This record gives sequence, structure tokens and C-alpha cells, in this order.
Amino acid sequence: MALVDLACLTHGLVNVMVPANATEADVGYILEHARVGTLIVSGSHQLAKVKKHRDRLPELETVITLDPRGVPDGDVPSLDALAPEGYSDAVEGISWPFTSSTPR
Repeated sequence: MALVDLACLTHGLVNVMVPANATEADVGYILEHARVGTLIVSGSHQLAKVKKHRDRLPELETVITLDPRGVPDGDVPSLDALAPEGYSDAVEGISWPFTSSTPR
């Protein structure tokens, strides 16, 4: 996750850290108040915490997992599946609400 954090920060994206040991309630609270549009999770365990609160996250449009196997139900793509060949097509619809042409 540290590389994802660094990539966000060097591209001027707002990065909201959610600790890996956060409870389901903590995850729901953090994401709801941060009004997250795109979310990258480490794997199925963290994704399960997000799914419990999905109905309270109307701004959340895209979820991606770092697990190269993806997730069992297949509704969340892995980062490996998005890059490099299909990256431009896959991310075309992602909403990046906090972008900047110069890194912060």
C-alpha cells in the first residue's frame, strides 16, 4: 500500500489512509466522511469491511484490489488486471475528483 500512497501523493491526489487494523465501523466512518470516489483495498478481508457500509457511500464509484487474484465474486478488478495493457480503457471511467497538474 505504501507505493499506492506514494503514487497518489506524487500525482496530486488526496490520499485517505485507513489503517489495516481498523474495525468495520472505523472503515465506514472514515470513508463516509472523506466522501471517497475511488478506493484501493489490499484484498478480500479489507473489501468485506467496505461492503458492509456500501449503501452509506454514495460517492464511491470504483473499487480496485491489490490482490492479483481479484475477489471471488469478480465485481472488483485487481490492479494487475488494469495495467498495463488495458489500463487506459479500464480507468477511463474512474472519477478522480482531486487531481492536479502539478504534484503537491
